[in-house]
Amino acid sequence: MKKQKTERYARTVRQVKQVQQIYSRIGEPLPVEILIDLHQHLGRAMELAEETRCAHRGKRTSNA
Repeated sequence: MKKQKTERYARTVRQVKQVQQIYSRIGEPLPVEILIDLHQHLGRAMELAEETRCAHRGKRTSNA
C-alpha cells in the first residue's frame, strides 16, 4: 500500500512537471496557486481512477 502511494505521488509530480514545461514553452510561468491545486486534486483524481480500474477488473460476468 505504501509503495502504491509513493508511485501515485511520483506520477502526480511527473504530470505537474509536464504541465510546467508546457507553460514554460509558451513563455508563461505557472502560478503557485495552480501548482498547489494540481498536486492536491490531481493526486486524488488519479487515486479514484485507479480504484475504478481495479473495481472493473474484479467484476466478471458469467454466461451460464
